[in-house]
Amino acid sequence: MGRSERHLRQAKLQAVEIDQVEIRLQAGPEHAAISTAALDSAVAVVGWSRPMQDHSHSFEVTATPQEIWTLFWQRRNRVVEHGDVRIEYLHWGDDTGEGRIRHCHFRVPRYLLSGGVGRSWEWLTEVKPYESWRYDAIGKPLWSRATGWTRLEDLGDGRTRVHFRETYEAFNPLLRMLLERRVHRFISKDNDRIMKSAIEKGVGAMREAVARARPGV
Repeated sequence: MGRSERHLRQAKLQAVEIDQVEIRLQAGPEHAAISTAALDSAVAVVGWSRPMQDHSHSFEVTATPQEIWTLFWQRRNRVVEHGDVRIEYLHWGDDTGEGRIRHCHFRVPRYLLSGGVGRSWEWLTEVKPYESWRYDAIGKPLWSRATGWTRLEDLGDGRTRVHFRETYEAFNPLLRMLLERRVHRFISKDNDRIMKSAIEKGVGAMREAVARARPGV
């Protein structure tokens, strides 16, 4: 067996060990006994500075950028709930929303031992009305930081394409290696569906309210 083949075989064996470590952690604390050798192998393969997670998606909705902006930025509901997501606004920021602060609750894997609930504290900046905004967040129970960008592309004829991108990184280097990818995949897997549904229902409710407010309706 040549040197390159031996290296490939060793890498495959170590990759299997990493997966086994992650599976045992997911199974719960009673199954999470991990040998020092397994952790050493995982660290050797992945390294402490594993690239952060990066997730992007886009979708079209029958709504104008102005309607979407009004829904997210000009309505002053202190608490917003949609499915398993709850958002509490703590500070509104300036007239455009720059500096807005919110507290979010969302589902996370139960093996994180938080009752299946995650929390994040988020502040919004780089706000461009009817165009784009950014948020930075600190989250738990897997203590982490995330940055997200949303951009509204006007397609004309009352339609908009919403572009979203998020980066995510756990603070602890060991948990970053073992759990970061799986946890982020779990919490971001339905982001596009949830966001699209929230926009469609919210814009629909706004239009109905406007129609009811018209004289003679």
